[in-house]
Amino acid sequence: MSKSRIPNIVLHGEVDEGFRRPGRPKKSFREGLRNDLKAFQLWPKYIAQKKFDRLVEDRKEWRKTINSAVQKIQEQTKIDTSN
Repeated sequence: MSKSRIPNIVLHGEVDEGFRRPGRPKKSFREGLRNDLKAFQLWPKYIAQKKFDRLVEDRKEWRKTINSAVQKIQEQTKIDTSN
């Protein structure tokens, strides 16, 4: 294929205009939620029950879930430090 043909130019050409920010793309809400659930060991529960999609749609439910997990962990650490 000759170098002057359009398919070759498109395939091997470089973009001269525009820019892309350095680093990785920003996280989506769904990725943040998944990371929070993994951090509080809730991920297997939501995947097994197939409730993850419902939880993603409802931010209030997500906050309630995470806050209750945080409270449980804080109570456990208080009990552990007092013993």
